[in-house]
Amino acid sequence: MRPVAEQAGPGFGGLLRQLRADVGLTQEELAETASLSPRSFSDLERGINLTARKDTARLLADALGLAGPQRVLFEAAARERATAAGLPEVFLMGCGGSGWRR
Repeated sequence: MRPVAEQAGPGFGGLLRQLRADVGLTQEELAETASLSPRSFSDLERGINLTARKDTARLLADALGLAGPQRVLFEAAARERATAAGLPEVFLMGCGGSGWRR
């Protein structure tokens, strides 16, 4: 599996798109799992909204099954405290090298 930074588009939207693809969900499925409207999710993924609210980032991290350092870094990226291009290797390579699939 290639690092997320090589596959995703710029910013949080690209990271979110890649993580969604890695768990094999459509935008609508992940939005429903995270208790978000499909429009809100789509706006984040397409970069219409460049950052996510703290509670939205937590809902998305839960829906994606993120834990530990990956979760912390995802939530920071969602709040613009980190960028997809600047995330440490532990996050970019997925959970323990096994990818993001559940």
